[in-house]
Amino acid sequence: MQVNVLATWCFAAAIILPPLLAAVVTAASVLGGWSAYNAYKPGGANKLFRYVFSLMATVLAAATASRTFHLGLPLAGTLPLAAGVWFLVGFGAPALAMWASGQVPSVRSFLHAGVYRLEAATMAVAIAEYVVYRAGLPLIGLSLPLAVFIHWHFTRAELRARGNGAPPMNDDAWLYVASVVTEVSVAVTVLRIDTSDTQAACVVAMMQGGCDAIGAYPPGGLAILLPDCPPANGDAVSRRLRIAMKYHKIDCRIASASKPRDGLALGDLLAVCEAELVVAREASHRSTSSS
Repeated sequence: MQVNVLATWCFAAAIILPPLLAAVVTAASVLGGWSAYNAYKPGGANKLFRYVFSLMATVLAAATASRTFHLGLPLAGTLPLAAGVWFLVGFGAPALAMWASGQVPSVRSFLHAGVYRLEAATMAVAIAEYVVYRAGLPLIGLSLPLAVFIHWHFTRAELRARGNGAPPMNDDAWLYVASVVTEVSVAVTVLRIDTSDTQAACVVAMMQGGCDAIGAYPPGGLAILLPDCPPANGDAVSRRLRIAMKYHKIDCRIASASKPRDGLALGDLLAVCEAELVVAREASHRSTSSS
């Protein structure tokens, strides 16, 4: 799943605006999601090509759906038809390209209903925007907090679906997801684990019920994101992790910081964690030197 809140307004543009303007709005929305795409996708020579192809497929879907919706047919027929065209072109074009390039296992993923849940939710928002627009009510601005909530919900759902044996997220992906979740959440806790032991991630994964996102963090160790976790709960998770690491004989140092107690931005929380880890390293070094 690609986190791009701007995509919420793509189908809305298709059913409200003329085809040309709908294509422009959709292109701007997809281009605005480049940072999300860049964070989630691994590097490679084909990354830009795939991104451009996805952009063109989405723009084609928007223009085709817009043209379909403005055929002048009854609303009861054009709205479902436009939605069907949106899905058919938007998902069919990438699926055909993947099938032509031999990526048959990836094409099978389009057969699962879960792939379309986020798209269906954003399309529901678009239909509500159209109803509000036709009624002349000044409520379209409410689509912004609704869009943020939808993407926050699906981001959390995807993170919770990660298997216990899955490797940690790479640092760029974790930083991007953590920054998005921290920005929209009232209370968040971030944990930093300073260790070179690769088994630390497995110990953290066993506590997956309270740890929503586990990522690698340079120059070594792990970072953990706990959405909707106030300071008291975050401190409790930190204590449980220390006990678990000690039980599994993993040498590590653990620091925690919570929003809003220690700061409001992800950078503030990471800075507090790093300061705590520096103090812990110095204390460990003095203890080793004195012994």
